[in-house]
Amino acid sequence: DVHTAKKTKFIVESDEEEEEEKEEMVVEEEEEMVVEEEKEEVVVDEEKEVEEEKEVEEEEEKEEEE
Repeated sequence: DVHTAKKTKFIVESDEEEEEEKEEMVVEEEEEMVVEEEKEEVVVDEEKEVEEEKEVEEEEEKEEEE
């Protein structure tokens, strides 16, 4: 019957929309995670640079003392 067919079609469509929304959310979450990871990598890189600069300064000071 036509009424039931319309209902099932609507249910199928709403299920598909829900799936798409879930997929979009997952993609957004993954993108956020990637951004977080990139931020952490940048922080780690900056820390390494700071440590290297300290080492270089210490070496220069030692050379000056000698």
